[in-house]
Amino acid sequence: MERRCRTAKSQYLNRVITYMRDHLQENLTLTRIAREAGLSESYLNAVFKECVKCAPMDYYINMKMEQACYLLCNTDMHIYQVAQYLGYDNQYYFSRAFKKVLGVPPKKYKEMPRIPSAPMQVSC
Repeated sequence: MERRCRTAKSQYLNRVITYMRDHLQENLTLTRIAREAGLSESYLNAVFKECVKCAPMDYYINMKMEQACYLLCNTDMHIYQVAQYLGYDNQYYFSRAFKKVLGVPPKKYKEMPRIPSAPMQVSC
């Protein structure tokens, strides 16, 4: 986080990011995240954009996709199981979201060779 975000804003962010991480298996909305943090949606958006350089929902989706990458590479879960685990009702919607963030569909990602110590990092 940038220097100007190391005060009360960073406390809000840490709380929100922890909440997001703890609820990756759900379909959170901006309204719910803001309510849980005790913030307005507009303030939450502003703090995220100032400190993290992306919108809170983009950050949440990226967190989900990082978890999806881990599950696809380190478990025997099928794509539909990963989608369900991460709260997607529809495997095809999950696949489109995955491709939008990572540039490749989950099936192709799962088949890609990679260095075990270098997991995929998703950023805004």
